[in-house]
Amino acid sequence: MIHVQGLTKRYGDKLALDNVSFNVGLGEVLGLLGLNGAGKSTAMNILTGYIGATSGTVTIDDHDIVREPLEAKRVIGYLPERLAFYGDMRVREFLDFVCDLKKVRAGRTEHVAGICERVGIAHITSRIIRNLSKGYRQRLGFAQALIGDP
Repeated sequence: MIHVQGLTKRYGDKLALDNVSFNVGLGEVLGLLGLNGAGKSTAMNILTGYIGATSGTVTIDDHDIVREPLEAKRVIGYLPERLAFYGDMRVREFLDFVCDLKKVRAGRTEHVAGICERVGIAHITSRIIRNLSKGYRQRLGFAQALIGDP
């Protein structure tokens, strides 16, 4: 499902990742552990296509993150540590926006409704995001990660 081979990332003369390789199979769970500055966030940013690697390859569900970024990203559900939202949007508007980004069209209303129910935010979809509690924002972040059934 996820294949990482020889992943290296340099920022100028600073080496952030040095020849990292691993595989994650279907149904497996992987945790990235390490000290501050060990490269965990850098690795996740490369895996999600947010930044490029200096060298190495990342394949997700047989899609190379560089050669087929849209296909690879379509099967990724990522919940970053620091959530970023448009505070003036309503919950439902934000989830529709994420659907647009992930090109989810067919059955969108039912898809989003099911996710909202699953994460416990179905009753707040008309609320403005900046007025949500931290807990509801975290649930919204989880909901956006599930858009498109990654």
